[in-house]
Amino acid sequence: MRWWRDGVEQPKNAPHFEPPDYLFHGTMKKVWVHNNIDYQDYLTFRHNIGPGGTASVTFAGTLDLVY
Repeated sequence: MRWWRDGVEQPKNAPHFEPPDYLFHGTMKKVWVHNNIDYQDYLTFRHNIGPGGTASVTFAGTLDLVY
């Protein structure tokens, strides 16, 4: 996962492989009240829809940390 705190890029998490039942998550620290957090990640995975294949998804969002 890539992420930015108040527009400044932070160290990204290491890419890794996980089993199909894995709960994806990321760590963003240190953050404080009133920070603006932007994040983005890209996942690639095998699927068994129809003849099977590979799929991917990109997700992103913004958090405004308020007290």
